[in-house]
Order: sequence, then structure tokens, then C-alpha cells
Amino acid sequence: MSSYFAAAYWGPRTESIEECSLRTVRFLKALSENSSSFHGWRKKGRTRKSASMGEIITHDSLETLQSLFVSGVNRYDTTKEPIPGLGFGISIWNGKGSNDAASLSIRCGIDYPSIRLSNSVLISLPSSYDVNDLSAIRSLIFAFEESWCPDSIRVASSDSVDAHEIGEHFLDIALFLKSSLEDQFEPPPGAISVAMDRGTLFLRG
Repeated sequence: MSSYFAAAYWGPRTESIEECSLRTVRFLKALSENSSSFHGWRKKGRTRKSASMGEIITHDSLETLQSLFVSGVNRYDTTKEPIPGLGFGISIWNGKGSNDAASLSIRCGIDYPSIRLSNSVLISLPSSYDVNDLSAIRSLIFAFEESWCPDSIRVASSDSVDAHEIGEHFLDIALFLKSSLEDQFEPPPGAISVAMDRGTLFLRG
């Protein structure tokens, strides 16, 4: 059975660790209201047991998130100095097993223009998450859009992602495009279009 992902992407944007941490706080709060699976976040560990014993991260964990982003700065191997333009990231897990397991990866602060390297937020959705619940999907998209102001947001299966080129806009479950990108996408017949403040959300009909 194919797994599903929800992800947001945006181009070069200079942001500090504090700014990205504040965005993450807003995002975690919105996620917690979307699904019971989006609670109990923890830093990933070498083993599931060690990760389970870690501090629980919530929308009140600003200092912890800042510390994780500091640890996730891209640095030169020799000098350990930050690599200009490549930002920082974190990866956390919701502490659950089996059908309710989810992971969240954030890459922020990249201001270096590249096709293959971009700012992004990606959630590996639990298999128990109902991707056919359009109300939940819309709420999830809004959480991404309001927290990160991305260029695009996608909810899709891993099989669907693998079938398309990097950077290609396609609709599987849901696709948000900011206004300046809408003319790069032709929605398939039956797709539902929802106007948003910064662009349009397309949903599978």
C-alpha cells in the first residue's frame, strides 16, 4: 500500500533560526487541531526506544525548537562554520507506532537558488490518516499555508510523487499554488478549486 505525504515548498528566503522556530510553533499548534496523530512530537533518535524517552515537543517548546534548529545548521566539515545560504533543519517523530506513526521534517532559511535544494516542510502521514476526508485535508493545507507562506503545497502518495519530475505541479489528493504559479498548472477534469488569500487550492473531485 502506498504511503502519503503532505509537503510545502518555497524558494530562496532569508530567515533566522528564531523566525523559523516561531513558524514551527504556529504550525505545531495548527497540526494539533487537525489530527490526534499530530501530538507527542519528539526528536528522532538512534532507536525507537531512545527517541520515545526524549522530551515531548509542543507549540510551547520554542526554546527546544531553536536548539534543534541550531543543531541542524549546515556546516563545513573542516571549520564547522555555517555554510552560507544552506539554512538549517529539524526532523521529529510523533512517538506513535504502527498505523499512527508520523514524522515531520523542516528545512528553512535557505536563500541559495537551486532546483534540487529548497525550503520545505514535509509530513509523512500516518496510514490511519484519512486522505479522502476533504475537510481534514483543507484544514491541513491551511495550516501549512498560514504558517509557512510557501509557493506550493502538496498532499500525494509516494507512488504519485515518484511518477512525476522534480518541481512538477500535479494533483493527486490536493495541491495549493500561490497566485504567480497558477498559470503553470492545468487542473484535471472534475477537480475542485478553492480560492485562498495567496493562491488557489485544488482538490481531487
